[in-house]
Amino acid sequence: MSASMISLQGLEIDSIAAATVGGVSLSGGKGSLLGVVFGVLIIGVVNNSMSVLGAGPSVQGIVKGVIILRNVLV
Repeated sequence: MSASMISLQGLEIDSIAAATVGGVSLSGGKGSLLGVVFGVLIIGVVNNSMSVLGAGPSVQGIVKGVIILRNVLV
């Protein structure tokens, strides 16, 4: 059994979104493990909800970008 790198393509924005939702500062890297776990759960729920609603990949990217932007500006 082998895995290809294509299967992991696009997870960068998910990891950045999860970190920002969890309270990690993008400029200094300050945050907590519990916050990041919370962020991962929230992004997972958002991804699952958009898939169930039938949102396309471009809409999912826009929603995640808005989440990141909101967390960076707050």
